[in-house]
Parts: sequence; C-alpha cells; structure tokens
Amino acid sequence: MYYVPSLSTDSCKDGVLGVILLDAAYDCKYLTKQYPEDLLYGIYSNRKSICADTLTDCCAACTTVAVETECQDEVLGIQLADGSYSCKYLTEQLPEDAITGIYNSRESICANQQTKCCSSCKIVKEVAACNDGILGVRIAGGSYACKYLTNEYPEDRMIGIYNNRKSVCSMSTTNCCASCKVVAIETCEDEALGVQLAGGSYSCKYLTARYTEDNILGIYNSRATICKTSTTQCCASCKQVADEVSLVNRLHVLSK
Repeated sequence: MYYVPSLSTDSCKDGVLGVILLDAAYDCKYLTKQYPEDLLYGIYSNRKSICADTLTDCCAACTTVAVETECQDEVLGIQLADGSYSCKYLTEQLPEDAITGIYNSRESICANQQTKCCSSCKIVKEVAACNDGILGVRIAGGSYACKYLTNEYPEDRMIGIYNNRKSVCSMSTTNCCASCKVVAIETCEDEALGVQLAGGSYSCKYLTARYTEDNILGIYNSRATICKTSTTQCCASCKQVADEVSLVNRLHVLSK
C-alpha cells in the first residue's frame, strides 16, 4: 500500500537502499526522478507499483510518488470552442487532428486553465524542455545543424557528423537534446567484449543466456548488477535484461 504523508517528518524516511528488485537493492531516489542509468531497470516508470510493494522501504519518496501520480488526464480534457477532445492529441500527431490542430498548439492548450490533461501536459512540458539548438553541433570546423545527427546528408560526407554521431552527442559543446535522444536509441549496440570483470573482458552474450562456461564466472546470475556497472558496454543486451527485469517486477506485483 502507499505511504501517506506524516505530520512528523522524522517518522517518514527512506531506507538506505529501499527499492528491492530481484537480487538487488537500489536507492529510493530512482522513484522520484528519471535517471539515465535507470532506463535499464524501469524503477521510475514503475514507481507506483513499486511503492505498493510491501518490501519497499521508501516512505518519503513514495509520499512524493503518491502526490505526483494523482496527476491524471480526464476523458475529454481539452476544451475548445467547437467541442471537447481527448488528451491523446497533445502527445501524438494524429491524422484526424489535421483540422483542429491540437498537437501543433499543444503548449498553449496546456497553458489554458480549462484544460484537464495533467499527465499529457506533463509530457508536453518535458519534451519542450529538450530541444535542439539552431546550430547545436560545434566541432573544430564550425557550427552545424543538429539534423546531421539523425540523417545522412551528402554535404556531411566531408565533415562526418553522422558517422561520428555517438561521439558528437557525448561532447559537452553539443546542444542537440532531441536529436541526441534519437541517436542514443539508434546506436544502442554491444561492444565485442563489453563485460568488464576483475578476471578479464567477456562477451555480452553471457548477459542474456546461460552458457556452460559461465558457471564459474556467474555473469548471467549477476546480469542485473553487471548492467548497472558503468564499465559495462553492452547497451543492447542490457536493454534485454532491463525488459526482463521489468516484466518480472510487473508479474510480481500482479501476483499479490
């Protein structure tokens, strides 16, 4: 069940590692904010069900979650002069919206006090905060449009922005938030020997299937922890692990 706010702040605190998932424990901070390393485990995206888990020891964080998840969309939360519409038009450009133009006016509609689309408008706000700069790619030869990160253009063959998009996005001078999000998804690959352990480097394949030679190393049995390690370079395999963990957690909650 959810934790409820207490009159005494001392009586509602978070445990050191209050989120318990499978064989690992995590900081309660992952319940209240989306962190990059949490994309593998989905704690934030499943925060409501995790807070409902009796094993969770995150009173303060779950109090915040309880307040935040009260933010829901009404069935027809958009009020326009010609009628009421679904909030779905704020987060996706749909064919039937071509005349009404809700998606193209989503920011102003969300600013309207008559709009009852709390959840969708939160997404609109988050997306709006992640934009590309006009000439967001800054390299030695000059400044270039962020479009070169997501598509291969003839004029880029000499510059090589697209071919080096992953490293360009990692540069602190790059101001291409939206384009670099696309790059992060597209370039999610495993390195040849992406698992780094004290005894050496190993193939990422050991994270997604059991192999006889892994009986001593135990990579598969420790896959969730290994994927959390910053030295691990197994994006695709760890995404598969994360999907598995997320599914197990959902089934665990539903079985209660």
